[in-house]
Amino acid sequence: MVTKNTFKKKFPDVKVQKLETDCVFSNNEVHKTVIDMCSMGGFGLIYFEYNRKTITVYTSEKMKHALEGMSKGEVLLDENTGQTVNVISDKPFIVGGEYCIRIQFPDGKEDVYSCEYFIF
Repeated sequence: MVTKNTFKKKFPDVKVQKLETDCVFSNNEVHKTVIDMCSMGGFGLIYFEYNRKTITVYTSEKMKHALEGMSKGEVLLDENTGQTVNVISDKPFIVGGEYCIRIQFPDGKEDVYSCEYFIF
């Protein structure tokens, strides 16, 4: 089960917002609602989950600042391997409740990674 403590170590400033809807939203409606809420509120989305009429959103100021540097053309350091990678997606996009980006490795291979992976 995901809780605020799940993210506390990497994001000490994690905040939780709960949204209640009048009806059950489609995946697209949930994604749009979360993205709009984060954009309007100036939040950095870490993760969200939803169950019927409840959307739980985990956000962080640290994540907001990190996401600003994850757009096409940016170069990121993979601190786990020491490699630099190029961001090739225009901007972060949602996969499985979190923001992800498409990256290209020095050897030309491409993959999709969670934005959280590049935050230390």
